[in-house]
Amino acid sequence: MKYDVVVVGAGPAGSTAARFLAKKGVKTLVVDKEQFPRWKPCAGGLCPHVELVSPEKLSLQTDLVKSICRSYTTFSPSKRFCWEYLSDTPVFYNVDRREFDQWLMQHAVDAGAEFLDNTKVTGVEVSSDKVEVKTRGGKTMVCETVVGAGGVNCPVARFLRRRENNEGVWRRSLGLSVVEEFRVGEEFVDEVYGEKRKALVYLREAGLTGYAWVFSKKDSVNIGFAGFHHEVKERNIREEYSRYLSYLRKQGFLPKGVKSKQMKGALLPYRGPVTKTYMNRALLVGDAAGFVSPLTGEGIYYAMESGRIAAETLVSVLEEKNFTISGFKRYREMWMRRWGKDFKLLLLFREGLMKWGEHVVFLGMRDEKLRRLYAGLANGDLKAAAVTGRVLRRVFFDSLVYPRFFAKNI
Repeated sequence: MKYDVVVVGAGPAGSTAARFLAKKGVKTLVVDKEQFPRWKPCAGGLCPHVELVSPEKLSLQTDLVKSICRSYTTFSPSKRFCWEYLSDTPVFYNVDRREFDQWLMQHAVDAGAEFLDNTKVTGVEVSSDKVEVKTRGGKTMVCETVVGAGGVNCPVARFLRRRENNEGVWRRSLGLSVVEEFRVGEEFVDEVYGEKRKALVYLREAGLTGYAWVFSKKDSVNIGFAGFHHEVKERNIREEYSRYLSYLRKQGFLPKGVKSKQMKGALLPYRGPVTKTYMNRALLVGDAAGFVSPLTGEGIYYAMESGRIAAETLVSVLEEKNFTISGFKRYREMWMRRWGKDFKLLLLFREGLMKWGEHVVFLGMRDEKLRRLYAGLANGDLKAAAVTGRVLRRVFFDSLVYPRFFAKNI
């Protein structure tokens, strides 16, 4: 059987692309190596603007949304300083990725897409007149075009990177997060994290280029940290993780009797999009394309929005029967307009925060407007291109107010 589109990967990017394609009557197959529902190592925080591309309003999905975070505390690398940000509106939604991804995939199936899970794609062959997607069981699926939505190790993305000869550059830009979900009981979460379901953010935990977190849900907390892959490999990451959990217990953020049972790791893009996100008859979405915020590591919104943009592109490609580069280049033009410039600026913000974290957190303790700007950048409510000047001016002028402090303490 020949399909119009085969989507490799059934995460938020792949399922969203499939949903929009199927709604337009495109014959679509989604393939994933895991058996669904499956849990993916992830903090599970969704920015509110995810609702723009969700099949239904998340705020109304009471079973799906485990909590709504309206507060978080950011700690400097030394933990000497911290600021608390409070909001009357959602900062982000907390979900269980097993349930959330299944929900998205079901909507794609309901729209008319076919779904084949527990099927590992081993290779992709692109020719002038078709695409062949090969699986471990020896089955080959033929299609007009293919979408790479399989994350960092997506076989479609690997095929494209090798053609572009940039596999090494991509590998050196990867980060690694370790994460675990702890069932601690609703009473504990209510008492410690409150009605606003406060989140905790620790800059440069374990000396890594990144941050550690605690996201409080209904009766559980999601705990983890991230850094560059090469940094994590140089450390005994289990010891660092154990030390972090001990600190949280001492601070009362984790019950004393709760211990790590199943810490998991996941690779993630750490420097923004790949050089090439499309070629003849193929394009990449989500993590496979590097669409993850360089500032926070949040990728679900970008995954879903890139899936929608990919579907829009492919509908035009199929209608025009133009499977060449000229037919696919509009995809890059569309995502560049939405977040291309922002990604470059967010990368600069992350580098600044990693280098001057003590300085920035201290200033944020005293400057409510700076806290609001940071919060807006972190959850995507504010465009980096629109507020970069305002952030830099506030940091500069705030620094002039406390020169003696910085000379002595930073």
